[in-house]
Amino acid sequence: MVATHGPDNVNVRVSLTGLTDGEDYDADIRYGDCTMAAMYLIDEDAAEDAAEEMQDSMNLEHTPGDKIADIDLTTTGMTATGTAEVDSNKLRAGEAAYLVIKHDDALMACSDLRGHDMGGMGAGMPAMPADSTHR
Repeated sequence: MVATHGPDNVNVRVSLTGLTDGEDYDADIRYGDCTMAAMYLIDEDAAEDAAEEMQDSMNLEHTPGDKIADIDLTTTGMTATGTAEVDSNKLRAGEAAYLVIKHDDALMACSDLRGHDMGGMGAGMPAMPADSTHR
């Protein structure tokens, strides 16, 4: 995964390998970090309550867990690639965000977008093989 921060947008590019041929996968970018993704799998209502409480207590502009952008994946055999371009007004430099990959509503992989203000990425918690490039 590569995230590049420009003056007007953040461009996120993802490349996945080791997928099951013929299966569909979803990818999106959300506010917060990968701990939020795991919370939604356990109890969505509790996660939403915790996210709203976090937003209020930390005076955050966006609610953790809310979707920023979908990444349309192009799948070929056991690989998939996709990109998303997010306006800087939706994802400010240094704002916490993560990329989540799902299959049949199950979390397959997650990666925090740490330091996207400098074009860098932080490692997440992949649950399946995924290529990851950090800049």
